[in-house]
Amino acid sequence: MLKMKTFFSACWGKENSKAHHKWIMETAKKCQQQEPPFDESELFRHNEALARLHDCSSGGHMHKRAADEHDSEEMEMFMHSLKGLREAKVQTLGNITCVMRTTGMWNDDLTPNTEYYQKTMWDLMAEHGKEQPEDFKEEMKMYYKMCEGVANAIPPLPEDAAPFKKRFGKGVLFHKCTLKVETDLCSKKLVADWLQEKHGEFTKEKAAALGLPENKYEAAYIHSKAMKFGMEKSMWLTKNFLFKGKLY
Repeated sequence: MLKMKTFFSACWGKENSKAHHKWIMETAKKCQQQEPPFDESELFRHNEALARLHDCSSGGHMHKRAADEHDSEEMEMFMHSLKGLREAKVQTLGNITCVMRTTGMWNDDLTPNTEYYQKTMWDLMAEHGKEQPEDFKEEMKMYYKMCEGVANAIPPLPEDAAPFKKRFGKGVLFHKCTLKVETDLCSKKLVADWLQEKHGEFTKEKAAALGLPENKYEAAYIHSKAMKFGMEKSMWLTKNFLFKGKLY
């Protein structure tokens, strides 16, 4: 957790990361006090097998072994635990829904709010923290557009599909995608910043001379890989030990 916080602070800027984390956690605390906007029946399909188990645990149609009082108590405990798990999941999903809607990341129908990722979040950074470089901003927006395309590519679910998937499918998939692309582009950004400090400003002329793409983030990633593979084995092992504590 600490490594990821340090990583994203270096990428987005300490002020931005701090303000964003504070905003999200304060929203989550407020949402925690609210009732979920849906009940268990809206998230979980009715399970005939579980219903029959519950009937058995109540007596009446129990097989000989199930008629044993000990087995009946175990069944009651199981059903009670299952009910507790479902209630906890409903509360958790209710909290997540509230946070994502309140912050504007999701629309009321739980689909991704593309306006937030294309404009609102960048305005918030400019207002409360540190504005991002224009090329990084445009690159990240393109990544978010890609995630939008991935989420919209989900085919229509059949009528008997799990209610959870119907309700949260697109929003959850989009959110997972944004986390992946943010990690990917932030990694490339930090490598690009490091290479710029070491070798000077990256230009299109330099990229052409080295046979690298004009996109400085892609170029930085390829260049760092080339440096690694071009390094002598003994030097690579030495660095691996000095910075990672690994001998091989």
